[in-house]
Amino acid sequence: MDSVWRRDVLDLHATVSAHISQPLPNLEGTANEFENHSASQTRRLGIKSLRTDDWVMVTTIPWYTLLVISINKIIFGGGSNYMTPEDIAALTPQAKADRISGSKWVLVSEEVMVLCVWTCKVCMLLIYRRLT
Repeated sequence: MDSVWRRDVLDLHATVSAHISQPLPNLEGTANEFENHSASQTRRLGIKSLRTDDWVMVTTIPWYTLLVISINKIIFGGGSNYMTPEDIAALTPQAKADRISGSKWVLVSEEVMVLCVWTCKVCMLLIYRRLT
């Protein structure tokens, strides 16, 4: 990994770490209560009791999994085509092949991110429709 990319990744890591270390609001276990309610409802009434928004979120799981895989392939697989002129001049055939593969994974990650976001938006619209 070249120095520019490594510095960008480390800057991103520091930013994310700083955000994570911020104190989170006290939600008094509301997520746990929701998970327990959903799980117990499914156990009690069966899988046929799941609503449309539940099934939409189930379809989000493969998109999100593929997004995580593609981001890891980009970061740990040699990067993408984002390079400085010095990096381009120092490319070896193996590094070039890794960059080509990384660029393909960037395309996959962009498409899967769109699918993730829009599937979650559809789910939220279904939840809002049920609430009103």
